[in-house]
Amino acid sequence: MLPIQTLAIILCVIGTMANGSLLALLVYARQKFGNNVSSFIANQSAMDLFSCFSRSITLAVGMTKAYII
Repeated sequence: MLPIQTLAIILCVIGTMANGSLLALLVYARQKFGNNVSSFIANQSAMDLFSCFSRSITLAVGMTKAYII
């Protein structure tokens, strides 16, 4: 079961980096070009970033058997 969890953490970290860079790019484009950037895409990217980040933390804590009270 450990290799599957390790793969899941790797995928979550890659998703976090991809969503973070996309969100940063959208924020930069909004500042540079104005309101031409859709806020719905930025909101979806922010939600995906949060979900990938929280899932990777949850998996890492679960793998180490350290439960936060």
